[in-house]
Amino acid sequence: ELEIPTGLAEVLPMLLARHGQWIRRLILAVPLRQLPGLPSELACCRCLEGLALRGLRGPDIARGPDKLVLSSVLSLDLEYAPYFVLGHFSHQTGALSATATLSWVSAVFPRLEELRCDYLQLDASAPETLRSLSMVAIVQDGDEPSSWNAHNCNCDVDAVAEAAPSLTQLELRSPRVNLGRMRHVPGQTIEDLLRRCRGFCATSTEQLRGICRKLPRLQQLTVSVLHEDFESFLQPGAGLAEFLGLPQPDASRTQEYLSSSGTGAGQSAPSTLNFRFGAPCALVAARWNRLVDARGHVPSLALTVEAEKPLCRAVSHAVAGDAIAAVSANDAQELQTRQGN
Repeated sequence: ELEIPTGLAEVLPMLLARHGQWIRRLILAVPLRQLPGLPSELACCRCLEGLALRGLRGPDIARGPDKLVLSSVLSLDLEYAPYFVLGHFSHQTGALSATATLSWVSAVFPRLEELRCDYLQLDASAPETLRSLSMVAIVQDGDEPSSWNAHNCNCDVDAVAEAAPSLTQLELRSPRVNLGRMRHVPGQTIEDLLRRCRGFCATSTEQLRGICRKLPRLQQLTVSVLHEDFESFLQPGAGLAEFLGLPQPDASRTQEYLSSSGTGAGQSAPSTLNFRFGAPCALVAARWNRLVDARGHVPSLALTVEAEKPLCRAVSHAVAGDAIAAVSANDAQELQTRQGN
């Protein structure tokens, strides 16, 4: 495992040429604008399995050798410099400087299994081996300005399912905030700015409707911040598992699983979707029961709700179909005091 800091930009090609055959994971923190794109010496890294690029800006990664193919790489992490700016009356998504194209990813990394990026332009099909995707949003055209949650920049699950139908893990993250370009109000802390941005970019529940039908192999779904609008999309009497499109569990298998869970027998549970999302602390305290499916679908849904750490450090989780919300007395008292103030 090798991490290249910014100060070694000039000797990077030499390091890769001499020692590339021994490298299995490479973390490249050198801004590629100091180099002519991806170094051609990466072809010497025949055992390279993981590649992480930090501090990217604009089309840096698209430059370099056109015929460079890294078929050994299984995991790719593209981290762009902070780009999202939220003002009082407008915002800038930063998609022009933080978008990766799927065509470039597929051409250079044909056997990729895990992809982590910021904005992703789906201009081609993903490698058939791709199983895990972590992103901020889908961009239709990376060369045009865009607004958050508009047609050109949103969490388009339908487009993801069409481009990468074999995904088993999907993560929807919040964008990287460029605090240096945001205006501070007197008395406003960095934590306040970040919370405001996370709330503005929260994922709408409607975008997750039927996601398990669109991605039938999905096993892990992670959402950094889920919007508070989930109540308006859950029909009376319907549960979260039904909303997400989870298949109806077999009654006999479900009963067998619940019985074995109580007796400690080693029976395997039905296929499960692990759904993890972040929410304001008020949601955890007041609306938790609305997210628990009470119509027999719970064994197929393992739910984890993470409250914002500055207000509540507790984590709620579901075990064997029973939702358990853990909120410490100190966190509850702190929340009550803040709400009173």
